[in-house]
Amino acid sequence: MPDQPGSVEDYEGARDDAEVGACESHDGVLQVEGTVTNPESDDQDYRVYVSAMDGNETMGIIQVDITGVAGGDAAEWRTEFPLSGVDLDCVLRVERFASQ
Repeated sequence: MPDQPGSVEDYEGARDDAEVGACESHDGVLQVEGTVTNPESDDQDYRVYVSAMDGNETMGIIQVDITGVAGGDAAEWRTEFPLSGVDLDCVLRVERFASQ
């Protein structure tokens, strides 16, 4: 991860803004995709931390940055991990902050 969670000044916790559309393993790669929806009137940036979980054990974490989401709009995001596992779950931590 290039950035420490909570490192953006004046970020808002925004877990309710994000959804996971897919969290699936294919050929040793965990593919994750979803959307964020900006409920604010101003453009917002998002930092989504995706944790790949095997029960209570964290198998990996990856950061996805989504920039310039206009007020009221949704944006798709996608990432992948070099992980395999049939029962892996994807858990999100989401931060929202004003676009620069």
